[in-house]
Amino acid sequence: MRQFFTEHDVLILPVSQVPPFPVEQEFPTEINGEPMASYLDWMRSAYFITVTGCPAISVPAGTTPDGLPVGVQIVAPHGADLRLLQVARAFEWLREPLIRDPRARSARDRPISRQKMPSSGATQVT
Repeated sequence: MRQFFTEHDVLILPVSQVPPFPVEQEFPTEINGEPMASYLDWMRSAYFITVTGCPAISVPAGTTPDGLPVGVQIVAPHGADLRLLQVARAFEWLREPLIRDPRARSARDRPISRQKMPSSGATQVT
């Protein structure tokens, strides 16, 4: 992860390996022909990030063709928590047209201000 973050500001990847499944189903037993022996097996994309200790956040990303919600996790390097929150907020604002559920539109209604960060000169999105 350290090497990755020398060239990239953040990593964006799926929250889970599958879209939402019926509540009666404990966990997916197979993904793309790969057997999932336990609940943890199907959550690899989430727990692999957890063990790095990097700050991460999950945000809504849209819906499947059937209207089920899907999300992405955004990961930043150690110590870049503020950057992570700024990127997550910007992502939510930019992806807003992809969301079909009108109850999820409140994030777009909040104004976003951009200002120069004094220490680095970078643009801060709030």
